[in-house]
Amino acid sequence: MKITEDILKEPDALIDAFADWLYLHKANSPSSVQWKRYIIRKMLIDIMDGDPRNYTRLLPFIRSLEVDTQKTYMYVIRQFYQWLASAFREAGNLQLYDEFTEFAEDIRVPRGSKRPQWLTIEEAQKLLETAKEERDPRKYAVIKFMLSTGLRVSEFVSMELTDFKKDGHSYLLRIRGKGNKERILRISEDLYKLLVDSGWFNKKVHRRTIHRWISDIGKKIGIDVHPHTLRHTFAHTLLERGESLAMIQALLGHSSISTTGRYVRESSAEVMLGRDW
Repeated sequence: MKITEDILKEPDALIDAFADWLYLHKANSPSSVQWKRYIIRKMLIDIMDGDPRNYTRLLPFIRSLEVDTQKTYMYVIRQFYQWLASAFREAGNLQLYDEFTEFAEDIRVPRGSKRPQWLTIEEAQKLLETAKEERDPRKYAVIKFMLSTGLRVSEFVSMELTDFKKDGHSYLLRIRGKGNKERILRISEDLYKLLVDSGWFNKKVHRRTIHRWISDIGKKIGIDVHPHTLRHTFAHTLLERGESLAMIQALLGHSSISTTGRYVRESSAEVMLGRDW
């Protein structure tokens, strides 16, 4: 069945719809569906106050679990958000499709020896160097732009030329973020020209293609990287440059400073300085 945005206000109906999908489209056994219902109900009702858009509240709880239990919960929660994304895409609600797709991609709980979710200086530079060698100039332009602005991939693909306004030797970029909230970023003239000259606005691609571009280039240099890694790297760079959490929050478009704190937690790895990529 097609769902509407109203179902997000009815957690019981949402859980029932997810269970029906598991039965009908994933051929899950009754016991498997019951187990997944239990996990989603616990997460949705007890942790997120019934609203799946409060997914950032999940992470502190999941971090308190044993590692094996974490993996189980993460698998089910990611499947739940992937289903939500596909359901809203089918319903024609592309805003919620993008939002829940991003949630599914961002559900990660680094523990133990797992590497931080940002790039070191050398990794970021190597990623850019490798992207520059690609035949399609858009790949390099996309990676450099996202690394330099910290945009969500959904925000990047929705940009239009009319969102840029010349202001002296730089440009003001109007971003429409989550919840249709707007923010303004100042970018250099060189960065603007790089993106325009690459042909991006003449031939855009879907966010999935950008994800594949970045992932494939990362594999060439032996690192696991995705669009949100660039966003984390941007935030971590600003923190190490001495910017306040409040400033970083505004630039990233976070509604809560606690979310920003997730992006810039201390790392035992190499300290990054603010850089002109």
